[in-house]
Amino acid sequence: MKRGAFRGGVFGLAAAALAVAACSTNSSAGSASPAAAAGGSTAGSTAHGKPIDLALQTEFTGAGTGGDSYVGAQAALKYINAHGGVNGRPLSIQECVDNDDPNLAAACAANVAGNPSVIAAVGQVTLQGSVVDPVFQHAGLPAVGGFAAVSADFTSPVVFTPSIGGLSGLGAVAAVTDLLHGKKISFVYQQSPAAATEVALIDSVVLTPRHLPPMNAVGVAATAGDLSAAVAKAVSNSPDAIVLFTGQPQVASFVKAARQQGVTTPMVISAGTESPAAVQQQIGGGQNLYFDTFFNHSGAFYDAFLSQWQADGNSPSLADDFAINGWLAATMFADVARTVPTVTRAAVLAAYGKLSNFSTDGLTPPLSFDKSGTALGGQAPRIINPTIGLSQYQNGTFVPAAGGKFTNPFVVP
Repeated sequence: MKRGAFRGGVFGLAAAALAVAACSTNSSAGSASPAAAAGGSTAGSTAHGKPIDLALQTEFTGAGTGGDSYVGAQAALKYINAHGGVNGRPLSIQECVDNDDPNLAAACAANVAGNPSVIAAVGQVTLQGSVVDPVFQHAGLPAVGGFAAVSADFTSPVVFTPSIGGLSGLGAVAAVTDLLHGKKISFVYQQSPAAATEVALIDSVVLTPRHLPPMNAVGVAATAGDLSAAVAKAVSNSPDAIVLFTGQPQVASFVKAARQQGVTTPMVISAGTESPAAVQQQIGGGQNLYFDTFFNHSGAFYDAFLSQWQADGNSPSLADDFAINGWLAATMFADVARTVPTVTRAAVLAAYGKLSNFSTDGLTPPLSFDKSGTALGGQAPRIINPTIGLSQYQNGTFVPAAGGKFTNPFVVP
């Protein structure tokens, strides 16, 4: 997904993210290890028989976009199918790209929902939830591990998202206050019709409850090239940190201009579509750069992701959070699908609705979809994991920062 396009969608809610142990899971309460979730009980036995079909809708495709979720899902499926599949049946997946066009998005959703062989959508990353989610809901099609980007995603009963998704702007600011202990923050954002509301929401939800001053909000146009003036505005209040909530090209332009002006203030950037390779190529890394992340880039599940990502021919330097999201979505689907007598839409949807304390071995907190989330006073009931953490670029990869801790923007520590 193009970084700028994704960031525009984040503001939608304001206007209304190596097998090492053996565990088990069930539809009412479960935990899964990388072995159970990605391998199955017939490790080494290639799956065969009639495939279980899945679909993944993306706004754009290609490296550095939400399409990385599809690549991550493919890596998971390759491993799953080589290790017994789902009760012996292989998984297959198809991608549909909507190019941020509501008509194309509606067509993708209709094709998926109208194909009875497709059991679930996994890991989808689209800004068109307002047209996609109702179609899936009408068809009883679960959207497993979908990235919740707009308000429709935050309320649809068929969406099972593992991260804070489109509320990551609030999370990034909370990461500065709670993990970096910053008090004064500048927030550089790409201007959009709802951007002013987003800024107000961050102040009222994150900063005011923490007894901190309002942000120094600096808006930039989507077509802005030279961001020297934006840098000057961002540092005018001597902030403890600068949060960059813009498109990927604008991040590079801002960091370049900041360095030219001698700015050493910590800057926080989204790791959603920022791979280590992109960081190195576009902004050259730097000790004052932090990346807000949906997932813990360490631990058993992360090691399993990297192993399967590389086994599918992908470089670790190209792994971003969307790739992890797609991998996790496919992995979770397989684990839960193994618990139902017959793999149908209805059975998988019901199993996810009862899923409690699903362990990802630290990649995220335990995930429970059997109860509503409380983000924004219950206005986003499908956001059941609103936490966010920080990483830094180091030797071609992201490593956890701030002691690997995560924070919740809706809870004052």
